[in-house]
Amino acid sequence: MPPSRTRRRFTRFTRFTRFTRSTSLLPSAALALAAAAPAAAGAGPGRLTLRNATWDAVTVEVRVGRSEDCASNHLIGRHTLPRARGLTVTADGATVCWRREADPARGAGGPLGAWSARRVGAGDAQTVDL
Repeated sequence: MPPSRTRRRFTRFTRFTRFTRSTSLLPSAALALAAAAPAAAGAGPGRLTLRNATWDAVTVEVRVGRSEDCASNHLIGRHTLPRARGLTVTADGATVCWRREADPARGAGGPLGAWSARRVGAGDAQTVDL
């Protein structure tokens, strides 16, 4: 036996009401996400950029870790940076250590100097000139 017209109308109305109730939550959910967006943007990993603004080329050794003793931290690599170039290191709440050639004017391949270090927090964007 087919459903009565009244029941059919009631079912359609109920479905429509459920749809409108669920979509009425969307604007408030969108506002909540928009309010949380600036906080989420700053929560990303921190970055430290080492920039060569002085020499034709300079060799830099970079290490990242939690230790205050730079030599015991994880080696990221040894990079040669041409003038006006930078090396960006991503670190979240860790210490970025670097040391450059003691005398970059002599050319690549010289002995490395003393360690320099900077703590990089979440969301930080720092730049250091070598």
